[in-house]
Amino acid sequence: ATRAAACFEEQGRFLPLSEFSRDGRSFTYRLRVSDLWFEQVRIVPADAGSRAEIRLASNLDARWRAQFEADRLQPLRRCLAP
Repeated sequence: ATRAAACFEEQGRFLPLSEFSRDGRSFTYRLRVSDLWFEQVRIVPADAGSRAEIRLASNLDARWRAQFEADRLQPLRRCLAP
């Protein structure tokens, strides 16, 4: 999970106010302003390497979702690939 998280942080394109946190075993990226959150990616260890848990706010428009796909989801997929 550590390697996948470092790759994601290096290859992804993130917006201002993005937050990154680590606890002993997992990595979390969040985009939020005050109490409003928009995106979250959590990378955790799994039997065969790492897995990601992705949450997007339900009210995001198609343009925002497309930007997430291009800037964060595609790099994440590459980073999780064996």
